Amino acid sequence: MFRFLRGSRCHPVMACAAIHPRILAKTLFLRAAQNAGFVIPRSHIDEAIDFVERCYNKEEKRFMYCIDDWRGTTNRSATAAGIFALSLAGKHNTSMAREAADKMLETRRRYNEANSPFEHYQYTMYHSSQAMFQLGGRYWSTYFPPLLKTLAANQQPDGSWQPSHTFERFGKPYTVALTVLALSLPYEMLPIYQR
Repeated sequence: MFRFLRGSRCHPVMACAAIHPRILAKTLFLRAAQNAGFVIPRSHIDEAIDFVERCYNKEEKRFMYCIDDWRGTTNRSATAAGIFALSLAGKHNTSMAREAADKMLETRRRYNEANSPFEHYQYTMYHSSQAMFQLGGRYWSTYFPPLLKTLAANQQPDGSWQPSHTFERFGKPYTVALTVLALSLPYEMLPIYQR
C-alpha cells in the first residue's frame, strides 16, 4: 500500500518519502475505509505506522520531513502531521506523539509567522489543530484557546484571513478553508476527525 511513497519531494538521488498531504491522504483513506466497514489488512496499517515512526527524530523530539533526510529537516507541520497520522492509524497518545506535542507547545507563532521557508502558517495551523485535538486533554486546552484569539485578532472585515506569503497564489479561499477546518474540530462534524 505505501510502497509508492519513495521519491516524493526529496533529494533527487536519495530514495526517501515525505510526510505531506499524500501520506496523510492515504492514512485518512485507510481510516475512512475502516469507519465505513471495509476490511483493511493490518499489514497496511502497520506499514503506515512504521513509516511515520521512522520519520521521528528522537534528539529533536520532532518528525522529520523525510525518512533518511540527509539534513534531518524537521518542522512544526511535519511534526503535527506525524502525530495526526499515528492517531489515524490507531496509535493514540503514544509517548512519541506526546513528546513531539510538548516540543510544539514550547513555541508559539504569531499569525503568518514561519520558522523556515518550508513552514506555512495555515498549513501548519491545520495540522497542529488536528494533532492537538487527537491528543486532547492539556494539549488541546493549551493549544486551542490561544489559536482562537490569534485568528479572531487577524480576521479580515470580510470574514477571511490573509494567506501567508508562501501561499498567496492560492488566495483567501485556501486560507479560509484550512482555518475553518481547524476551527471546526471541537464539533466533531466529520467522522474522520473524531477522536
